[in-house]
Amino acid sequence: GGMATKIRQALSNHLGNQTSETHEMSKSTKSGTKRFAAFLSHHKKDSAMEARWVKQNVEPILDGREVFLDSDELQDLTKLLNYVMDSEVLVLLQTSDIIARPWMILEVHTAVTHNVPIVALFIRGKGYDFDASPQILSHLDTQLDQLNPGASKVLKQFGVEPIDAAYLLSQVVPNIISIELNT
Repeated sequence: GGMATKIRQALSNHLGNQTSETHEMSKSTKSGTKRFAAFLSHHKKDSAMEARWVKQNVEPILDGREVFLDSDELQDLTKLLNYVMDSEVLVLLQTSDIIARPWMILEVHTAVTHNVPIVALFIRGKGYDFDASPQILSHLDTQLDQLNPGASKVLKQFGVEPIDAAYLLSQVVPNIISIELNT
């Protein structure tokens, strides 16, 4: 239970409108009406198990709020990005090749541009390289297709230039505070 509570605490910094009093006040405002408490951004191959664990263990202690796990509706990226905007917090599960995943780049980019706070969960032993990540991020426009052929095409389809995404992510991702996930 300790780990789930820790994650919930990190989320609740951003879920400020949970008490009934403020809830009444914020009902009419947009902040009170987001569909999901959290959106789990992860790479299936690397962290499907952990992502499911987070959903199963954290959701029950979020006062009936839903956590969105993107394996539920895989194919529609436009819908996914709308869900990011409709979440109070983006939870990033950090594993080795998440940086080169265009979907994750778009999810983070969407979160940042729509003021959705990001909480990162670092999964030990999954090879997330904190030192290499700023390197890759700052040269994302040239390295993305080497790491993941065709990835920059996906970004451009959504009107995001890899060089803009690179700049944004290199500013944001290294500064996200990570919680280590011990399941």
